[in-house]
Amino acid sequence: MKVSWRVRVPVAITDIERGEIITQDKVRWEDRYISKYIRDILTEDAILSDYEAIRMIKSGEIIKKRFLRKRYLVKRGDMVRLFYRRGSIEISYEGEALENGYRGSLIRVRVLSSGKIIKGRVLSEGEVEIR
Repeated sequence: MKVSWRVRVPVAITDIERGEIITQDKVRWEDRYISKYIRDILTEDAILSDYEAIRMIKSGEIIKKRFLRKRYLVKRGDMVRLFYRRGSIEISYEGEALENGYRGSLIRVRVLSSGKIIKGRVLSEGEVEIR
């Protein structure tokens, strides 16, 4: 007996070279029947642009977790937008990242106007939220 699951998976539309960022124009989501490696499959809630290929992925191939690595959205020395939100109020600052960070990671940043070092959470490329 062979068991398989119908799963919605990302499939490469074109060849993706090693080191390339996985962007939406390179991927389509398809329903496929999978019989093994279910833990290695990305789900639709994965933000593919947070990853880069660690090997070539051929056109038509399912993009698996083991083919990817997370990429830093903020790198040490980058100028970033720091912001604080509470309700409808948003305060924004310019800052410098003192550490590398992935989406959701906590990093140290220096506020340029005061020189103060604070921690914030990386939200996207060049954006850090202060709480």
